[in-house]
Amino acid sequence: MRPAAEAGGTHWAVPGDSRATRVGRFLRRTYLDEPPQFWSVLRDDTSLVGPLPERPGFTEALARSIPFYRLRLAGRPGLSGLKQIRVGYAATPDEHLDVLRHDLYYIKHRSLALNLVIMARTLGSVLGMKGR
Repeated sequence: MRPAAEAGGTHWAVPGDSRATRVGRFLRRTYLDEPPQFWSVLRDDTSLVGPLPERPGFTEALARSIPFYRLRLAGRPGLSGLKQIRVGYAATPDEHLDVLRHDLYYIKHRSLALNLVIMARTLGSVLGMKGR
């Protein structure tokens, strides 16, 4: 991000976001901004698959507008999840309602088979450079 990119407050990421530098756009598109998060997996703070946490400011706002939004926090956070392969980036409350549905489905039905499907589809997204 550019210096002082959020000086006026937090904003959703959008395609062609002017706050991102050329290097930042490349890192996001290729998902090369994600490997440092493996440290959290190694420290056992997160898992490979699970609901991806939202930034705290966004979580507060979404919890006020979407009933039961905080229930998605009941699952152990992960680097990838059903939301990432089905919804992608969410930048509106309506899109986050879809995120909530997918995260709650994952929490209820998590299994090794579902995790393997999610990891395989995530790998496909990474190799296809489908990030934003």
